[in-house]
Amino acid sequence: STIECSSFACLFALVEQGDYLTLLPKKLLSGTAVSRSLSPLALEFSMPEWNVAVLYRAQHEMSPVSAAFLEELRGVARQIIAGGQARG
Repeated sequence: STIECSSFACLFALVEQGDYLTLLPKKLLSGTAVSRSLSPLALEFSMPEWNVAVLYRAQHEMSPVSAAFLEELRGVARQIIAGGQARG
């Protein structure tokens, strides 16, 4: 059966405490996942890159908190693209 999670914290907790597997972009695995007793498994095939999008309500001004989060997200994306570690 399939379980859908809207939270990576919930996802990691389910896999960590139960008999589950998950599929997610390798870029999301930082030292946190390994230190939480989770181990990435090697796949014998390549996976396509995953693109993400940021959505916001049309015709509404972005709140300062949302704008700050978006800027942080852009900074992390720049680091990933450059091959560095994401801040966390």
